Amino acid sequence: MTRPPVVYHSRVDRPDLSGSRVHDDVYVIGGPGRSGTDRTVIAAHGAGILGRRVVTDADTAAVALRDFQGVPVGEVGQSLRGSVTLYLDVPSERRVVILPDPLGGGLVHVHRDAAGTAVCSDLGALRDFLDTEGKRPRKSLDYVASYVATGSGGLVESSYEGITVLPQFTCLSMSPSGATVVDYPARRTFFSPVQDRSSLLATAQEEIAANVSALASSGHERKIAHLTGGIDSRLVLAAILASGTTDAFVFFCSGGLEEPDQKVARQLAREYGLRFTEHSGLDVGTAPEDLEQQLLQPFQHSYGIISGPSHAGCLPSRDLIVSGGYGELLRSFYNQGRPSVEPSSAMEQMFGSLGFSSDPLRRLLSERSVARQTLSLEQTMGDGRLMGVREDALLDLMYLTRRNRYYVGEISRSVSAFTARIDPLYSPAAASLALQLTGAERNANVAGIDLMESFAPGLSRRPFDRPRFGEAWAALRPVPEPIPFTTSGPPELDGRRNAAPMNASSIRMPAVTADDRAIAARLSMPPRLAAQFPVIRDGLKTLTTSLTGGEAMEVFNQRAIDTLLRRTPSNRVHFRAARDLFAGLLWYVKG
Repeated sequence: MTRPPVVYHSRVDRPDLSGSRVHDDVYVIGGPGRSGTDRTVIAAHGAGILGRRVVTDADTAAVALRDFQGVPVGEVGQSLRGSVTLYLDVPSERRVVILPDPLGGGLVHVHRDAAGTAVCSDLGALRDFLDTEGKRPRKSLDYVASYVATGSGGLVESSYEGITVLPQFTCLSMSPSGATVVDYPARRTFFSPVQDRSSLLATAQEEIAANVSALASSGHERKIAHLTGGIDSRLVLAAILASGTTDAFVFFCSGGLEEPDQKVARQLAREYGLRFTEHSGLDVGTAPEDLEQQLLQPFQHSYGIISGPSHAGCLPSRDLIVSGGYGELLRSFYNQGRPSVEPSSAMEQMFGSLGFSSDPLRRLLSERSVARQTLSLEQTMGDGRLMGVREDALLDLMYLTRRNRYYVGEISRSVSAFTARIDPLYSPAAASLALQLTGAERNANVAGIDLMESFAPGLSRRPFDRPRFGEAWAALRPVPEPIPFTTSGPPELDGRRNAAPMNASSIRMPAVTADDRAIAARLSMPPRLAAQFPVIRDGLKTLTTSLTGGEAMEVFNQRAIDTLLRRTPSNRVHFRAARDLFAGLLWYVKG
């Protein structure tokens, strides 16, 4: 995927950038010059849907934009679905507009100083431009610490200091008068507590069905729908079944054949006549050759935002991956039925004691780091109250505005650099509906199940990887009678599988021993985590030594780190924390 341009506004005379000037004081660096045609697509970054069409580049965006003649630019932006950003030149208004999807899955990064404002949806491109300006931003150790403690970014806004991110439901207009953040019209109604729930549910059905239709009719060579034993990917399957387009897709599940996800996914494929594949859609040409590179390269690819599945050694393809992470917006990810919360205690309830223990001597983060992230939560909760969000939905609002963007959205955007990855459950109406529900309804995932049944009656009653109608559901509705699978044997396979990387013979990862397997079995975790720990421990000792002094102690608690490294952990949380800490510090120090 070609990098998107950096759009820059400066009132300082810049003859060195004259070739990139498109309007007075407005420059498009790394993109086409002045277009002369109104509403020209300069670039499209990521992958998504606009109207009836899949958008993956400027050409496909230009075709999709033909269906929006006469539609105000802001309404075009709020019609985007998926982690995607459009760059439009509007010569008649002497401005360039950067349009991210309304839920903000396509993060747009902004740097402002006295000289001007620089904007780009590719953090690396923005960093490199600032570097040429002699303003290379510093990496944020605060972001690394927050990522380790919470599993994603968002509570700290950027992995680089001095860079901010556009809020959800906004775009940015760059004209001679300056850089202006503009609300999408839908922002006014999205958070409204007086919307009709049945209308929102019907709109969510329409949005998801339209997304599936666009994916099914796209020109990609193969459309690979990821299917597991859980709820979200099954909701995607329900929408595909309702559309009558199952033949347009193949279905994939990762993991071993004896794992619950694989067993259930293959049973679903047999039961509903789906074609199955052993090819994930993302191929690797050159794989990381040791553990350090395996942990470092994904962070390098995202410029420190996330450790996802993609890295520089992945191969471009003409396939399309269909994911289902936006189903998490329908249920209570953080509130989990709690009617109200106090921010400082909520941090430990949501993310655990490792980073946010009430005992400051036991937590991994420093007092300052905990205070900064708690303040971020307080601000989100305060904003939610002003917008009329229910008290029992304020933590789930933080999931919508933070983790969903920095984790679910960013994974799709980063993978789309190689293979387009789009989530048909991307539905602003569904996300708005979830905020209207009671905490008990979100905790039981009532909206997710209702949507599934509206698309494919009976599908939610088929076996899952684990029971999905528990106490939370039973407190609201009768538990439905299960419908067992009736078919047997393997599903139809398409014969495709991921090829081994070209450097497979050079890969050297820690070998798993019998002792590692015993530890893993006792702690219910992958054996590789136990096998990797000695390498991680030694690497962390080296890295933390290089950070001793004020820099590290501003965000970490050295005593807790020492305790983490002193002996083999006795729980899986600490194994994973050590791995995440090592990965984050590798990027910070070496990335």
